[in-house]
Amino acid sequence: MNAEDKAFAVIPSIESIMPSSGSTAGGALVTITGYGFATKPVVMMDALECKVMESSYTEIICETPPSVQDTRNITVTMMVNGAPLDAKCETLTGKCRYSFVNIYTPKIVSISPTTMSSTTEFTITGSLLGTDSSAVEVVFGDVFGKVTSATGSTLVVSVDNLPAGVNEVTVRVAGSGKASGYVTVTGMPVINGITPSSGSIHGNTTITISGNGFVADTSVLIGGSKCTIVSTSLSKVICVTSSHTDGSANVNVVSNKMPYQAKTFNYAASSSPSVFSISPQSGLPGSELTISGSNLAGGSVTVNLDGVDCLVTSNTDTEIRCNLGNHATGSVPVQVLVDGVGASNSDVMFEFQLALTSVSPSMGELILVFESGMTLSSFCLN
Repeated sequence: MNAEDKAFAVIPSIESIMPSSGSTAGGALVTITGYGFATKPVVMMDALECKVMESSYTEIICETPPSVQDTRNITVTMMVNGAPLDAKCETLTGKCRYSFVNIYTPKIVSISPTTMSSTTEFTITGSLLGTDSSAVEVVFGDVFGKVTSATGSTLVVSVDNLPAGVNEVTVRVAGSGKASGYVTVTGMPVINGITPSSGSIHGNTTITISGNGFVADTSVLIGGSKCTIVSTSLSKVICVTSSHTDGSANVNVVSNKMPYQAKTFNYAASSSPSVFSISPQSGLPGSELTISGSNLAGGSVTVNLDGVDCLVTSNTDTEIRCNLGNHATGSVPVQVLVDGVGASNSDVMFEFQLALTSVSPSMGELILVFESGMTLSSFCLN
């Protein structure tokens, strides 16, 4: 039973279809105007679905599928009160049709060059490729190129970076649809540089690897140890190093299942931040801590004690002074992080002590409150 049989309904109407013909490769954006279109309409071209891109009460835009040369009837169906309801065809001709026509189909014959590793200008040859560069869309895989020239038989397109590996090139001409033909461009897995080129043997150095083709699945190993990914774009990947012994280590990158030629990163013990001693070795939150060592200056400096920052008040290459934050009692490692260089050793320990901050009340049951937040209530005052 359809919606007309179940209950009263406003019957939707199709009043125009533009364009009425296009590429057999599909990809044409067809605008159907009328009224009464409900949410989530389904547009069919006989047995083929025209994918709805946008819809409103009076307009539907759908993308045509590929088809052999043929003329197909268009139907628009909505669900109303749980039942299907078809729009009536009320165009000026009384027909709701779309024609897939070979003579309206753009064609790609070739592309040059076929590889890239940095900003590249490509020339695409073919036919019916459009003469208005603003009305032509060229996509390399999922990356949109910039069309700078269109002569009908050639397109000039610029693109900065592409994913490593093979990328199919798709051309769409407004009013016609997608071009037939199959061409590809290979994004080359290339590393142009690593910044900084050296860092701490204790790790925690943030490095930027620049090049081409990095995608979301990028992995980086330095000397066989994981470099933790912070962010990835087609032109660069940022990661944080792990600890490693002194010396040069291979940087191995894999992205989109494509291995990159190995580069090197230098773990430099001589320039790594080092903590030799601290004073005092125990104390309370809020106290000043003095850290002695080497390579403790450079970029911005932070001091961390088991996840708690020690607020730096002054620092030189050999000494840092900072104010301790709140932490539970116990022994914790002290570690310095110098931005652009990396972390220090973390084998020097500081002990947070237990501090009595109040006694309440002065008579009766005694509740002791300590700096760590611990309370004891097993004492009595007489």
